[in-house]
Amino acid sequence: MPIGATAHQAGTVRFGRDPKTCALDINCKAHDLDNL
Repeated sequence: MPIGATAHQAGTVRFGRDPKTCALDINCKAHDLDNL
């Protein structure tokens, strides 16, 4: 398997203001958990 096939194995995360459509807020913090 070439090195290019191993990219993005962990996936991606969407940032935003609405917890229903994104996992993290615009400051890269979880919406519902403090200090994560």
